[in-house]
Amino acid sequence: DVGANVLSRVAPFTIAGAANGATCTVFFESTNTAVSGKTPGATQYLSATTPGLSTETAPSTAGQIVQRIGVATSATTINFEPQVPITLA
Repeated sequence: DVGANVLSRVAPFTIAGAANGATCTVFFESTNTAVSGKTPGATQYLSATTPGLSTETAPSTAGQIVQRIGVATSATTINFEPQVPITLA
């Protein structure tokens, strides 16, 4: 069981989808291989507009949350190392 305090500070990911209520493996640190179109070496941020996706452009609008989630190591992998999120004023 993952406490709400932990979830409020990180954005875990799964490699495979799961139905509501089903069991799945959740990663808090690892290599995410379920991505494509990434620029190797580019910092990845949690998307402010598309839930569950990453972007190479940090959110910049007041009220949005900026969370660095790692660095792309290839076009199809992200070294997932989430940082503490911040809310833009």
